[in-house]
Amino acid sequence: MSVDYHIDKKLQLVDIKASGVLTTAELLHMYETLLEDADYLNMIPVLTDMTEVHTLDISLEGIVEVFEVAERRSAGRKNAKSAIIVNDRGQVMFARMSAALADHSSNLPNIKLFATREDALGWLDVAQPNALSA
Repeated sequence: MSVDYHIDKKLQLVDIKASGVLTTAELLHMYETLLEDADYLNMIPVLTDMTEVHTLDISLEGIVEVFEVAERRSAGRKNAKSAIIVNDRGQVMFARMSAALADHSSNLPNIKLFATREDALGWLDVAQPNALSA
C-alpha cells in the first residue's frame, strides 16, 4: 500500500505517509481504517506527508468521494487541524482542492499546506514526533 498512518498516542498526532502511486481506492481504504481505529480521536491533529508521492492517480471525483466519506464520518472535526506537506504542483493542486472542500464543510478540519514537516508540526502545535515520516 502506498499510504499508511501511525497514531502517536503520546503526542496525540495522526501521521499519514504516502509514497509512490497514490490511488483513490488506497486513500479511501486508509481513511476508513483510520476512522475505525480505536486509538483515533476526533480532534487529534493530522499530518499528511505527500513528498514521496510521484504519481497521483486520483481524479476530482475521487477527491470528492473521499471527502464525502469524511463528511459522513467526521462529525465535529471543524475545529481540528490537518496539515499536508507537498513538494510538487500536482500535490499542491490535490491539497488545495482538499482544503477548499474542507472549508465548505461543517464537519471537516482546517487544512493547510506546507513545504516542510517542521513548519507543519509547528502549525499543528506538535513537537518531535516519532512517526512514519520522521
